[in-house]
Amino acid sequence: MKEKVFVSNVQSVTQLDLFQSQCTNIKAARYFTNLQCFQVLMQPSISVIAGLESLQHLTSLWITQCALTEIAGLEGLHSLRQLHLSSNKISKIEGLENLQSLEVLWINDNRLRAIDGMGSLTRLKTLWLARNQIETIGSALDANSALSEINLADNKIGCFKELLHLGRLPALRSLSFCDPHYGDNPVCGLCNYQVAT
Repeated sequence: MKEKVFVSNVQSVTQLDLFQSQCTNIKAARYFTNLQCFQVLMQPSISVIAGLESLQHLTSLWITQCALTEIAGLEGLHSLRQLHLSSNKISKIEGLENLQSLEVLWINDNRLRAIDGMGSLTRLKTLWLARNQIETIGSALDANSALSEINLADNKIGCFKELLHLGRLPALRSLSFCDPHYGDNPVCGLCNYQVAT
């Protein structure tokens, strides 16, 4: 009887927050199949994303200030529109190919050295990559034509040439290379930076 009551109760839960608890993984979330928003904050023992396959209604996922080293385990989350992975230990953007509905991606304060792995995210509107180790932009965002907001503050971008690549994004309205919370890129210290941007 208790199991039936538990199953009945978890079906009504649409938002679940794990904040400063002692969780070592997030696999128990699989029971909350009607979740729309799942937030995992300040969980230093969580280093992998696993057990979320049954969350078909999930539209917003936050796993921040944890110990993630890679982006994986999101393949079945086709309804996901917001993904926040800030303040982890992620060194590469990957595992996002199936997230066709994604509109917001935050990967601030990680260990990224390159912008890649986002070519299939054609609905992406907001991208925050502040406080990483990115030096170049190149053509990495050319397929993301819906992007309207990008924050690249506190990276290692040091020349105007890299800024020109963003001119190919027709919807871009907000662009940050310096931010009072995160800091500046080397390019912000060059002569005529204000004119170039």
